[in-house]
Amino acid sequence: MAEHPGEAASTRRSRVWPRGHRLSLRLVALTVLSVFFAVAFLGVLVHVLVAGTEDRRLRESAVDQLNEALTVMSETGVNAFTSRIDDPALPLDVAEAARRGEVVTRRHVVDGADVVTAATPISATVDSTSVLSVNVPAASSLAMIAQLDRALLIAGGASTAVMTVLAAVVMARLTRRLTRAASAARALPAQIAEGDTAPGIAAAIGGGRGKPDEVDRLAEAVDVMAGKLRARLEVERRFTADLAHELRTPLTGLMLAASLLGDDRPAQLVRERTERLRVLVEDLLEVSRFEAGVVTAELDPADLARAVGSSVQRASEEGIPWASTVTVENCGGGRAMLEQRRLDRIVSNLIKNAAAHGALPVKVWVKGTSVVVEDAGPGFPPEILDAGPSRFITRGGGWGLGLTIARGQSHVQGAGFDLGVGPAGGAMVRVSFAPAPALQAEERHSGDAVTAARPSDA
Repeated sequence: MAEHPGEAASTRRSRVWPRGHRLSLRLVALTVLSVFFAVAFLGVLVHVLVAGTEDRRLRESAVDQLNEALTVMSETGVNAFTSRIDDPALPLDVAEAARRGEVVTRRHVVDGADVVTAATPISATVDSTSVLSVNVPAASSLAMIAQLDRALLIAGGASTAVMTVLAAVVMARLTRRLTRAASAARALPAQIAEGDTAPGIAAAIGGGRGKPDEVDRLAEAVDVMAGKLRARLEVERRFTADLAHELRTPLTGLMLAASLLGDDRPAQLVRERTERLRVLVEDLLEVSRFEAGVVTAELDPADLARAVGSSVQRASEEGIPWASTVTVENCGGGRAMLEQRRLDRIVSNLIKNAAAHGALPVKVWVKGTSVVVEDAGPGFPPEILDAGPSRFITRGGGWGLGLTIARGQSHVQGAGFDLGVGPAGGAMVRVSFAPAPALQAEERHSGDAVTAARPSDA
């Protein structure tokens, strides 16, 4: 079955693409990077400190061996500790500095090995000065530093892994609570508008189980704000309902008096204005009953396309503007649970709304258990698309009660009521009814048995 163009356009517009990474991933990544850089900094710092300490130790060891070798040589004339006189591998600048009477240490490479050399002057003859030097291997020190680097690398990797797991656990718990709070906050406007007293955000995130944190305090603040808003809206609803009830009695007398007037133009204007006032009061009373939750529906299974066609025909007979131009397109309508008179009210109000704020053509099509009404006007304002229909909020002129009543009649029948944008940019309203239950298998078998038994009964 082909998808209706309006439905396809609405689906494309309502598709929400994810933006960026989830908050938990960003927080975990930030934590891991912070731990990684901290561990790397500490590792480099330890390496530099240990390497500097080892270098000083090697130089001191070389100087100590040089002093002992010098003592042994002065006492016995024998070179000790592998000391050498005028070593050809000794760098020239070290030898020159030593001949000037300085004790010099130098770290360099001799025969491919890293060594620390200490050099000092000695008198070989009366007219010449030689240089006594000692080489101390640095291999053991380098091996120790390499082992330390491996230990730091393993410890840093393990610390980063442990912190990653801990951060993931903590951030997952935090973001889970924030996600629940966001979901509850998104549902809050609709709950307040419909008078629902569902648990607040604090209950949704599991608050009150321990010492409150920042998320708990934020949820409590939003719940307090929502409670005050509910109270204010409830006062407004009671005022509207009381006002409509109080106006009904004098309005009845006013209509009776208007009916006794003549047929001249002023009298006709009085009757027209009185009728408009009567319709407004009746609409307000109907809205107040929906908001009070005292309206119930008697649902019956019905062919949805046929029921909608009957509603459009009735709207045309009642003289609703543009109703006579509306045709019902059946795109595979099924059977739905509905109440015909309430469906009539929904369809007539949607056609009235299109006539008041939209443009021709007005299209009505049925697919499955959904009814869609589209017009070619400028569409709904963003605030109505976001918050849904509400009394006294309209897309230009009027009181905004038509859509509110249509939504109330839909919800009473257990149907969904969604506003959207049509393929041409006009307003689109979708009413989705519950499907009618199929016949039970035993009922079908029973019917077949009765049909098969009838010839023998004859």
